[in-house]
Amino acid sequence: MGKRVKKVGSKIGGGLARVTAPVRNSKVWKFLRRTILRSPFRGYFVSSFKELRKVEWPDRKTSWKLTLTVILFSTVFAVLTTSLDYGFEKLAKQIFLK
Repeated sequence: MGKRVKKVGSKIGGGLARVTAPVRNSKVWKFLRRTILRSPFRGYFVSSFKELRKVEWPDRKTSWKLTLTVILFSTVFAVLTTSLDYGFEKLAKQIFLK
């Protein structure tokens, strides 16, 4: 029985090879195989997508909490930076333009 399954699989593979032969022998496919498919970035993207499948994403409520926390922190930090810049500007004008 194992031989029969193997023969069927080889017939399917052979038929697939015959059907895809015009594509595989085309200049476009050869270009893709030579450039993009052998690119060092290919491994990076393949492993990145594998990692993304393993990620446990947070639920909607947690996502909103985290998003609002980032927005709040960014706003507070921007106000703090702006006020320090304004204060140092006033101080520098008083010291150097006196």
